[in-house]
Amino acid sequence: MKFLKQKVRKIGAKIITSIFLFPFPKLRRDVKRALQSGGLILDTIWRYRHGEPKNFKYYLSLLVCVRNEGKNIAEWIEYHLLQGVEHFYIYDNDSEDDTQQVLLPYVERGLVSVVFCHGRGKQIAMYRDAIKKFRDETRWLGIIDCDEFFLLKDNKKLIDYIHDYEQFSQFLVHWVLYGSSGRKERGEGLVIERFRKHADRVSSHTKAILNPRKVWAADIHYCYVIGKSCNEAKKSVHRIRDYSKETPVANSIRINHYCCKSWEEFLGKRLRSDATIPNDLNERCTDDFFRGLDHNEVTDPPELMDPYAEKIRTALGMPPRG
Repeated sequence: MKFLKQKVRKIGAKIITSIFLFPFPKLRRDVKRALQSGGLILDTIWRYRHGEPKNFKYYLSLLVCVRNEGKNIAEWIEYHLLQGVEHFYIYDNDSEDDTQQVLLPYVERGLVSVVFCHGRGKQIAMYRDAIKKFRDETRWLGIIDCDEFFLLKDNKKLIDYIHDYEQFSQFLVHWVLYGSSGRKERGEGLVIERFRKHADRVSSHTKAILNPRKVWAADIHYCYVIGKSCNEAKKSVHRIRDYSKETPVANSIRINHYCCKSWEEFLGKRLRSDATIPNDLNERCTDDFFRGLDHNEVTDPPELMDPYAEKIRTALGMPPRG
């Protein structure tokens, strides 16, 4: 039955896009995405035809897909707890390390919900499943990766900051790419301690904090939503596909994207495969790909991340940094 539904959806998408929307390639792409999203748009419209819930279990939650992130996931959770995040939806995509043992204390405390997902190239499917399954639990849902950390200026917390964007369906935050800081081996210490050098410009790529009840199609860097999307300046973006034309802005909030880390960790990322592509090997993680990401033009001052690092070390029972 599931296979038949997938076939029907694909056939329907081809018929509609080829016959009725052929002269409009951008619109054709969007309609095809909607048809292939598992009926999420129809489900969304029908489910909330009488309005959204008034009360939520959480105000701010994060969604992440992981595979073999046992060495990093606790730091990522503790950091975002400091940002006021109340809950984490973690989709485990065939981890073979100690990820589940690391997550167990957080699950027992009610901070983490774990969902297991098998197979490669399932990242968007995992996002779609989480949005449908948990959208009535949380007012805001941020969708990022385990190597991405929200950072706000002036010691603000993310949970307080997002209150100013209640009128929008989706808030888009830009990356700042962090390089290897010249490290070949992993070494000791937290991610936010080991890598302090980053690109001298803001990336055009974004990740989203959104109202999950407004989503009609999931994607990696943003979702397609009913209503308006915006950046930190509250500039409304009506057509999400045109957002890349906007000048990246990160004056008050950004995402520190530790995209390559050390060369040793990058090689491990290559072996883990890519969550968006159904291959056994992450073919994008070439030597040239690493060099393209290894930006080290600007060095963060110690006071930027050290206060977070000290609190995370205390929470994880690590000795103070020497």
